[in-house]
Amino acid sequence: AYISRWGGEEFLLIQESFEETPSDKNFLIKNICKEINSYNFLYNSNHIKVTLTGGVAQLFPKESIDLTIKKADDELYYGKTHGKNQMVFNQTSYIMAKKEQDNKKRRI
Repeated sequence: AYISRWGGEEFLLIQESFEETPSDKNFLIKNICKEINSYNFLYNSNHIKVTLTGGVAQLFPKESIDLTIKKADDELYYGKTHGKNQMVFNQTSYIMAKKEQDNKKRRI
């Protein structure tokens, strides 16, 4: 896995491949959140509670890395506006697909 800072308070984590099942992917990401939430961060002798909100997207064949990062970013912002301290996997994709279905229904 690779991790880098991606702007202000954002980080980009790239996992080359998952041989595991989708539930294993969820476990890995939820485990990262759990570790961050339970870690005792100290600053100037003060304990600081840190939370993590993230968006997850999968890179599909013939899809650009830019599009995949955009999808993950959309997931991130969905999570930030819907409760924070969570990982969002397919929420915005679902919303976009639902809007597209609704638009098709209106045209018929």
